[in-house]
Amino acid sequence: MQVPNEFLALTRDIIAAIRQFEGLLCEEADALEDPARGGLLELAERKTRYADHLDALVRRRARLLANLGVVEGNESQLEEVFAGSHQARQLTQDWKAAIASLQQCKHMNDIAGATISAQTRYFARGLDIIHGTGTASSYGPAGNFDPEPAVKQIGTA
Repeated sequence: MQVPNEFLALTRDIIAAIRQFEGLLCEEADALEDPARGGLLELAERKTRYADHLDALVRRRARLLANLGVVEGNESQLEEVFAGSHQARQLTQDWKAAIASLQQCKHMNDIAGATISAQTRYFARGLDIIHGTGTASSYGPAGNFDPEPAVKQIGTA
């Protein structure tokens, strides 16, 4: 049995979508390294659209596999259904590469999330210091660590 053209095309679409998503994550990493560049909100919106698109493709692949009687991840079943065709072996290899790329995407996304979280904490801490709120620590006038910031209110000595 030949691998259905729809399944081949879908697998190629998924791999292309993963590559596009990975490229978008690289753009996000660049934007996080240079905050003056801007565009993080637009990147976040694009990232959400790409993730939704990729999710829809993967769900469609799972439905196709189920219709063929193949359990997701069961390579031997896929080989059996397609009578050990070269296409099935190639699809299995392509899918493994796609999964590895997705794992890289997850790692890149985790780094971006940690970076955004750290930047948010630093920004909030800076605002606390400027406004004299909270228990934000800073450095005193002599450069020593001061758990109680000297600035209590903007414009006061």
